[in-house]
Amino acid sequence: MINSEKAKALSDIVSRARNGCDGHIRHALNRGFVYTSGVDEFAKAGECHWLIDLLAFEPAKIFATEWDFGRCGHGMIHVGVRNGFARIELTLEDGAPPAWRYTTHTTLPDGSWEFMLARDGLLDPGRNVTVLLLPAEY
Repeated sequence: MINSEKAKALSDIVSRARNGCDGHIRHALNRGFVYTSGVDEFAKAGECHWLIDLLAFEPAKIFATEWDFGRCGHGMIHVGVRNGFARIELTLEDGAPPAWRYTTHTTLPDGSWEFMLARDGLLDPGRNVTVLLLPAEY
């Protein structure tokens, strides 16, 4: 698949109308972090499970701390790729500067995609977990 076809396929996954998600996958190394079936579909199509691993740690912890202290409702992850470099940012409020930023080399095609971070107390009763999801799954 050439990069423009791959970029379109990834954009289609992110923008597809959904009625919530089909399931949740618990991260193997951060048990307080889960991601949805739509995010898993994106990672498989983009061959970028590394992105989930990256988001499961530092940005997830920053978001969880801010949420636990009542300073934000949800977080937005912005992934922008250009010429083989990905710029990944976590924002906690509209118009606010990023709370976290990371740049890395990637094989993802040029494009931009958004994901959400939310907290959920129903998936793991007795504690809140951080959930990475597509905005259409919210």
